Amino acid sequence: MAENISLTDEGGELVSITKKPAEDGIRLVSLPVKRPGLYVWKRIDAGFYYSAVNFPLSESDLRAMTSSEIKKTEIDCIKGGYQVRNLHEGISVWPYLLIAAMAILLMESLLVYKFREP
Repeated sequence: MAENISLTDEGGELVSITKKPAEDGIRLVSLPVKRPGLYVWKRIDAGFYYSAVNFPLSESDLRAMTSSEIKKTEIDCIKGGYQVRNLHEGISVWPYLLIAAMAILLMESLLVYKFREP
């Protein structure tokens, strides 16, 4: 039965698989794949199981890092809720623009008052 099973990638290329003994029979294992994507396990020519490969294991390292390890990397560190809110919502600039517009209006009014014709 295991001879009729194959593994193909999205382009239809065959991926090498090996048989490994298991407690309940034989386990089929693929060799490491070359790229992320959707892989199809087939029995004869009909697909019966799909495997999605997202990232290489080197990119899925979920170990906790110490603060000294984080400082050595180029990762931006968020220290609190205020920074999270600023990243999500952005910094509100309309008050500064309103102050600048009011200052320009005041300067224009002063110039008009100073240089008006009698």
